Amino acid sequence: IPLEMIAAYTTFANLGSRTVPNGVLRVEDRSGKIVWQPAVRSVEVMDTLHAWLMTDVLRDVVRHGTAVGSVGARINFPAGGKTGTTNDGYDVWFIGFTPDMVTGLWIGFDQPKKIKSNAQGGVLVGPAWSAMMREVYERRSLPAAWSRPAGLSALDVDKTTGYKATPFCPKDVHYIESFIPGTEPTAFCPVHSPFGSIGVMGGESPDPAQPPAGPPTAPGVGSPKPPPSTQGGTPEPGGTTGVMGGTGPAPTPRP
Repeated sequence: IPLEMIAAYTTFANLGSRTVPNGVLRVEDRSGKIVWQPAVRSVEVMDTLHAWLMTDVLRDVVRHGTAVGSVGARINFPAGGKTGTTNDGYDVWFIGFTPDMVTGLWIGFDQPKKIKSNAQGGVLVGPAWSAMMREVYERRSLPAAWSRPAGLSALDVDKTTGYKATPFCPKDVHYIESFIPGTEPTAFCPVHSPFGSIGVMGGESPDPAQPPAGPPTAPGVGSPKPPPSTQGGTPEPGGTTGVMGGTGPAPTPRP
């Protein structure tokens, strides 16, 4: 299973091509001459645009997610990957990749049992993967990061809602996201408004298909004054609507 998992992740490192793993890298004679070496076989299994988006998602695991402290803060080369923990804490994983290498680590027991209380792949395996890969790149050149392929679109979204961001969304939730053309969100964020966040109990959300309007204009400044409220009662002829909805007496004309 570990070899199959590592082979699957070569698709993301190669931006669409899965490399078929080989158990033997080469055969050398006693003088070091290579007498046999298997050919590298790759199979195209995903188009470049979808593969790059998936790679970018897995890079976020290292940049912002469950491996930010155990991997992202400990390396100086582009990488992505995924932590893994079985529900019973018997196994923990990290499958990681760079533009020119895919490696995976697993920690567990030969006879399955709980590793420890609250075992987590990011905590236990992430640091080991980082240490191994730092040593690898002490002996080889650092790879360049993946180039963003042409053909993707970019859009400013609210990362807390997934909708198109508006001027009323807080600055720290704006996020430039890449999309396959035609899959971008078309609705504006219905949560943030000029009056603050609209909670579930805070009333109806605005139509997300329409951009939010600016703050309402105060009465008497470019807009008509609203009519007096008639909630709770109907004014009688010559009367006025009371504060609590009752009908007050008609005013007495002054002499």
